[in-house]
Amino acid sequence: MKRIGLLHHPKIPESLDLAGEMARQLRAWGASPWMGSAWDEELVGQHVADLDLVITLGGDGTILRAARMAARHSVPILGLNLGRLGFLAEMEPGDWREKLQRVLAGEYWLEERVMLRAELWRGQNALGDFEALNDVVIGRASFARVVRLATYIDGSYLTTYVADGLIVATPTGSPASSRRNQSGWSAKSRESSAAPKGAVQIPGRRPALRIASTTGPIPWGNLSGSSENQSPIAVW
Repeated sequence: MKRIGLLHHPKIPESLDLAGEMARQLRAWGASPWMGSAWDEELVGQHVADLDLVITLGGDGTILRAARMAARHSVPILGLNLGRLGFLAEMEPGDWREKLQRVLAGEYWLEERVMLRAELWRGQNALGDFEALNDVVIGRASFARVVRLATYIDGSYLTTYVADGLIVATPTGSPASSRRNQSGWSAKSRESSAAPKGAVQIPGRRPALRIASTTGPIPWGNLSGSSENQSPIAVW
């Protein structure tokens, strides 16, 4: 691996400093680093296809942002944790030199992860398509009532959820979703999280999942991460 992208977190001051230090070390090892902000998707999109590796310097959210840009070009991601949990990161500020040197020497393996593809529709109009490494969340936002979400798997009706929202998670995202839902009420956001009720697991295959709101247009959606060759999720 010679061409390495370093994506720093613009709101973590030490992230940019550490990215600069890492770039200098990579040049000393004979690599060709490129630096950019993980939040500047347009700029990163112009370079990512030419990279052999993307290194993120932030938290798990930074890795999820990088996945939206890197996975479609099959560029692997290596995370350095500057956040709180670091569930997806492999490096810490104190050990990155040793681990990165091993990666450059070929002492690594690639871990492939299942990902999601989501499409948003209003009637017959496609409003956009998205990719997610973690999960896709359909919620009621500021609506003062629950929403009814009719759910179909491969064209067959499953059930209608009457809830504040619905989370469609990958194996990567499901542990995070469980932790998030166990918190119940968030004092910071003053929004109740979607409760983990009626969970359905579909192992071993990638079905087409359609979620249709029967209470009018779905007011709010959120997703994290990305790639191609995933389960298509059409949301009406």
